[in-house]
Amino acid sequence: MATDKEKKIAHAYNVGYMLSMYEPRLLQQIVNKNKKNDFVQVMGLAKEHHEYLSGIPKKEFTIEYRNGFENARSLYEYNRELLDKLIASKATNKNFKKGLIAGKKELEVRETMRQVKQDRFPHERFEKNPDNEKLYKKGFEFGYKQSKNDPNLVSDFLATETEWNAYTAGIRAGQIEHANESRLDKPQTKPKIKKQDQQKDFNTGYLLAKHQPELAKQLTEVKSQNETLKTIKKGKDQYLNNALEYRLPEWLKGDRFNKQDNSPDEDKGRDKNIEPDR
Repeated sequence: MATDKEKKIAHAYNVGYMLSMYEPRLLQQIVNKNKKNDFVQVMGLAKEHHEYLSGIPKKEFTIEYRNGFENARSLYEYNRELLDKLIASKATNKNFKKGLIAGKKELEVRETMRQVKQDRFPHERFEKNPDNEKLYKKGFEFGYKQSKNDPNLVSDFLATETEWNAYTAGIRAGQIEHANESRLDKPQTKPKIKKQDQQKDFNTGYLLAKHQPELAKQLTEVKSQNETLKTIKKGKDQYLNNALEYRLPEWLKGDRFNKQDNSPDEDKGRDKNIEPDR
């Protein structure tokens, strides 16, 4: 069950998000005047997320920031430990790290809000008792997770239910919650990746492989089609290739097949006494 603190966080985030949509100047004034207020800090966080996800241009939303924000989603779901290591690492690009932190905060708030909604039992439709509350929560969790993995399965299941109970109501609520979150999963604008940004990502991979090889390995094993991760992997591979060649003996380095050990003069007349095949 969500705590009072979690309920306040969910409420503050909703208020901040709505104000960011309809009264952004008023919200900015509130944030500026109440910087130490915990409730207002969450409102400010919602403002930042709304601006990013709506594609509002801001100088801090660099390509590295955006890539960090998007990668935080995959890492938060599949490898939170690695996400924390990247945030703590000194080798991580500064703006990429800011995006990781912002993405992590957004997902933490989402998780809190989901917990609050999971506790909202529809008492007007079903008798509120411990058994029904437990069924509703289980249904909510199932509906949310399965909507990510197999949305058609959830839709088909709900379509065939003739008598709804607390469990099916929970499934429907979880399905709706996933649909609402999915609308926020991608920003409306995607910036073009510049060559200098790719070079920075390449350097990040190279430096991680050199100074934190285990972290670089874990990062490049994450399943993602994100261009930043692909470029970081290239940087890591380049460092490993350079390190391997450095350790090779001299006769194995470079393109040894194109080297000519014999001078042209030494080859003259070498085959003179060899008769051709008849």
